[in-house]
Amino acid sequence: MKRKLNHIGTAAFLKLADDFEVIPLEIEEAAIAGQILGALARTGQKIGELDPFIAATAIHRSWPLVTNNTGHYRRIVNLGFPLELDNWRDV
Repeated sequence: MKRKLNHIGTAAFLKLADDFEVIPLEIEEAAIAGQILGALARTGQKIGELDPFIAATAIHRSWPLVTNNTGHYRRIVNLGFPLELDNWRDV
């Protein structure tokens, strides 16, 4: 879906976004994301720029993070963050 969004333009994106619930980033999530980014940096690990914010939102709200990229997010779990991962392919 990422490639598709890169080519659809702002108006089309906003129309598509109407079909989804957008969860605002709050101070609590930003603080957790900062902790995740710091821990990753200290251990020399890198993940996508937005992934710490996605993980922080799931952690703060006590929601499982449903992804096919569990190995990628497992780095956050392995650093001690209470992130629950579910692979949507296993459901």
